[in-house]
Amino acid sequence: MGRAAELYRLCERRPAAAAALSDAGTLACVRDDHDRSRELLHRARETWQACGAELAADRTATYLADVPVQRRGFDDPVPEPSLEQWASLTETEVRVARLVARGLTNKAIATRLTLSPNTIGTHVRNAFTKLQVTNRVELALQVIAHDRERPSRRCR
Repeated sequence: MGRAAELYRLCERRPAAAAALSDAGTLACVRDDHDRSRELLHRARETWQACGAELAADRTATYLADVPVQRRGFDDPVPEPSLEQWASLTETEVRVARLVARGLTNKAIATRLTLSPNTIGTHVRNAFTKLQVTNRVELALQVIAHDRERPSRRCR
């Protein structure tokens, strides 16, 4: 896939190159080569943007955000996730927690999930209580730790 992307780029077929880069990034993620996946998806997003294909660039950015970040060689600030605590979250609370971890505000989450910001605030508070965290950063760290422990099913 990487070679196909390079050939498309050389032929100045940027949309085809972007699609091939995106496919190669997805394949790398499935193979648990997350660093390579992030690199390829980043290049795909840049190529889509250069083509003026903002929707495709945004979609690729979403894929890129879902690729786990590999940490090496330093103390891990992420706490160990509690499976019992995570099991107590509702499906919506999990979705909201993941969107909080991606840096979205309650208002942005509400728009994305077509719920009211007050409802989102309730889900965030419930997640805080159930996961025993006190702020959005701690919640994001719990999401990272939890998703790191699970198989890479989020990769497309």
